[in-house]
Order: sequence, then C-alpha cells, then structure tokens
Amino acid sequence: MRGKKQLRTKVGVALFQSVRGQMLVNCLSSSKTPMLGADWWCADSQKDEGTTFVNRLNLQVAELRGDLNRILMSHPRSPETTELVTEIMHRALELEQEYQRWEETQTKQTVAWVDNIPGGDITKADVCPGRVDLYPEVFACSAWNFSRVSRIFIAAIVIRCAAWTCYPVDYQTTPEYAQMSRMGQEMICDIIASIPFMFGWHLDAEGRLKPGDPMSGNDATGVKALGGVYAIWPLLSVSCSDLTTD
Repeated sequence: MRGKKQLRTKVGVALFQSVRGQMLVNCLSSSKTPMLGADWWCADSQKDEGTTFVNRLNLQVAELRGDLNRILMSHPRSPETTELVTEIMHRALELEQEYQRWEETQTKQTVAWVDNIPGGDITKADVCPGRVDLYPEVFACSAWNFSRVSRIFIAAIVIRCAAWTCYPVDYQTTPEYAQMSRMGQEMICDIIASIPFMFGWHLDAEGRLKPGDPMSGNDATGVKALGGVYAIWPLLSVSCSDLTTD
C-alpha cells in the first residue's frame, strides 16, 4: 500500500517512521529543508500521539536550519538580510521554549553517578564518568535523544545568527552565545548519560546498575543492537559539535 493507506497497518506505520527518522537525519546534517513539509511527515499522528509533538518540533528545526543556510548562502550582507537572520534567531528561540515545555511532560530517572574509572583508562570503562539515566524503553530514550540533537542544532542556529548580526564584534561575547552554549552542553551531557541504557544497562533487583536487557527479555544482544543503532546519530552529533569541547 502507498500513501495514507500505508498507515493502516503497524508495519506500514513503522516503515513510515523509519523513513522519517532517516530523512530528518539527512536534512539536519546537510542543511536541507524537508520536502513536503512538517505536516505531511506527521501524518501518523493518529497512531502515535505520544511523540507527535516532538517529531513536529524536530522537523521544524530542520526547516529552520535549511532556511538559514539558504539565506546566508544567497543573500549579501545588508540590513534586509540582517532582519531575516534576526527573525530566524527568534523562531529558533521560540522552538527551544517549546522543547522545554515538552520536556516538562516527560519522565526519566537518574539511577547512578560514576565518580571515577578504575585504573583511569576510560577506553576500558563500562560507562563514562558522570550521570547515568534510565528510561521506560529504548524507543522513549531515542525520542529524547532526537530532541536533544535538534536542540543542539537550535544552539548552532542561534549562535550562527548572533555571529551574523553582531559582526564585527566577537559573537562569543553575546548573551545568545552564553545561553546556547549552556543549553547545548546540557544536551550533550544528557545524551552521554543515556548511552549505558541504550546498550542494555538497567537496575537489578537490589537497585544496582548492571548490563542486561532493559526490555525484560532474555536476549540482551538484540536489545544492544537496537540501542546501538539508535545511539549512532546522537553520538555522531555530539562528536561533531563545537560545544563538546567548549
């Protein structure tokens, strides 16, 4: 089945969501505006109300990034262009507020804090130093991380706009840079804190953090593979972000 008829089956909805996720990654990483618009890509909303809102926000971030790239690549520096860039920055800040409101309706659980790595060799550590978070299931964690990556892109959009509008002043002295740097670094820390869960770590009956299957099955390998796939995009985004080393 094609078109909206595809959404009549669970397999069809899963395929649609998979394609949407890959399309979103492509658009964000290449500064392209999603074809057909956010409304079309949220056509499965009646099937999955829980993540529809954040999916729409993610698509709007991709649209905004594409719009900004188009403006800066095709318009000369002028008062009119500065006005367009300022409008993009305001839209990005409004999207960030929407993400904050969405986050307040969601739940996650911090279950551990790793102070140090035995032997000091992080390459052999099971988990990174710092916070460790658990989630209801892998797909919920993935939705969180997709939103975090989008918010890292929001930070990049706002900083890029601030750099344009304040030129020749150093953009790192602007309040927008300070605000977005803090937010982006917070998102990076949250993504890193989710990775142990994505690779199968959970709490045992005595409340201790241990490797295993967070979906209550016996085959942890399959869950680790699924979590690993969903962790690729967030970790790639973290590794490529300038905010990671700020």
